[in-house]
Amino acid sequence: MQMNNGYGGLNPLLGKVWNAPNTAIGLVVGGLGIPFGAEPHFGNNALQFEKPPFMFGGDITLGNVICYRKDITSKKPLFENSPFNFGDHEWQHTKQGEQLGPFYFPAYAMFGLGSLLNGGEFFGLGNRMETGPYLPETGPVIGPPQPPRPWP
Repeated sequence: MQMNNGYGGLNPLLGKVWNAPNTAIGLVVGGLGIPFGAEPHFGNNALQFEKPPFMFGGDITLGNVICYRKDITSKKPLFENSPFNFGDHEWQHTKQGEQLGPFYFPAYAMFGLGSLLNGGEFFGLGNRMETGPYLPETGPVIGPPQPPRPWP
């Protein structure tokens, strides 16, 4: 059995088991929206909920569950003319969760706080958990588009 998924993490099955507590939270959050119009489907290494009624600020990945804002779908491009979409971005968080398991939320909070203290954003640029994808005109990297990746 292979233990490295190319990102230094567990194989896909063990990673999902390690990530199960976070996924359970995601299932509750996403599932609460189904009676109110949320549309579940699989993709991007997760059960995805599109058009959930309770998502206002941003998209969220909880384990192997992704909940998108009401006005966003997994296929919507991140930026104008972007080769990457919102699903590509959230995919990286599922892989981070598979590596960190129950330590995912504390790690996200630690890197978010570090970002704030250094003039960045808690949920955006500067938080090392938010590693891409980036385009040359929008991200910290100058050059060709950067694909999503679990870690910098």
